[in-house]
Amino acid sequence: MEALQADAPGADGNGVSEAGGATCIKLLTHPASLPASILPVSAIVGLMISALSIPAGFAAVAAAAAASALLYDRDRRRLTALLDSVGCDGVLRRPLLAAPGYVYSYFDLAGEYSRQDYRFEPSGDARMFEAFDWGHASGYLAAAGHDWLLLWLPAYEIRDGCCPGYHIAAVTPSLVRDRGPAELSLHTEEGDYAKAEVRVRGGAVEAALEFRPVRARSARVEMAADLGPKKLKTRLAESRGGLSTGAVPVAGRPGVYVLRGAVSPSAARKIGIEQGQIWGLGLGNYKARLVIDRPWRRGAVAEAPL
Repeated sequence: MEALQADAPGADGNGVSEAGGATCIKLLTHPASLPASILPVSAIVGLMISALSIPAGFAAVAAAAAASALLYDRDRRRLTALLDSVGCDGVLRRPLLAAPGYVYSYFDLAGEYSRQDYRFEPSGDARMFEAFDWGHASGYLAAAGHDWLLLWLPAYEIRDGCCPGYHIAAVTPSLVRDRGPAELSLHTEEGDYAKAEVRVRGGAVEAALEFRPVRARSARVEMAADLGPKKLKTRLAESRGGLSTGAVPVAGRPGVYVLRGAVSPSAARKIGIEQGQIWGLGLGNYKARLVIDRPWRRGAVAEAPL
C-alpha cells in the first residue's frame, strides 16, 4: 500500500500528532465532530429548564458542555492511541484486536432530503492482528457528486480496548479488475450507424467509437453506473463522424483512512476524488452505453453489461 503524504498536526482542525510528528493515515472522521452533536440537545434542554428556573437552566447547559468536553477528550485519547499503533505500511506497532470486512458510508446533503448511512460489513471473525494487509478485499468503490459522497472500502473494525469503534479503511487501486470488452452497435431508421467497444484495462475505462452519420448530429459512448442511492454517467468518447477513442481513469489514488461515521462530501478533497468521478467500480452495476443523437427526436440507445 502506497502511503499518503502526512497530514500536518492540526490541519483542518483534525490532524492528530503521532509521536511528536504527524500521521500518514488521513482522518475522515475525528473527535471534533462529537460535541457538535451533543451541544444543541443540551442547549435545548437547558432552555426548557430555564423557563422554570434561570439558574437551573444555566447549570444544565454548563453540565452538558462539561460532559461533551469529557467525551471529546476521551475520544481524542483513543484516536491518538490508535494512530500511535498503526504504521504507514499497515504494520502495527503492537497487536490489535480487529475484524476484517468492508465499511459503507453514504452522505447526501440534498437539503431537507439529506441522508446519512454508515455501517460495517464483517467478512471474518475478530482476532489479533500484527498487520493490516487488505488480503480479504475483493474490490472497492468511491464516488462523488456535487453534494454527496459514497464509499465502500475494505476495512478493519477496531475492537481493541484502547480504541474501539474506529475503522481503518483503504482505497486500493490494485483491486480494480479488468472487464469486457463490451461490444455495441446501433442503426437508425435514417441510416446512421455507430459501433463501439468498451473495456476496463489497466485501471482505466477505454472506449473506441466509430460513427457514420446520415442525418444524426453525433454519437457518444459512456459508462452508466447504478450505485444504489445514486446513478452516474461518465462520457468516454464522442464522434461527429469517423473514429474516436477515449479513456477515463478509475483506479483512484491509494490511501489509508480512519472512519467512525458517515463521511461528509467536504472530505472528498482528502481522498482526492472530484465531483462526477467513480473509482474502483465495485458494489454497483455498470453498463456500456452507445447513443446516437438525432435532431428533433429522442436519441437512439444501445446498452451492454460491463
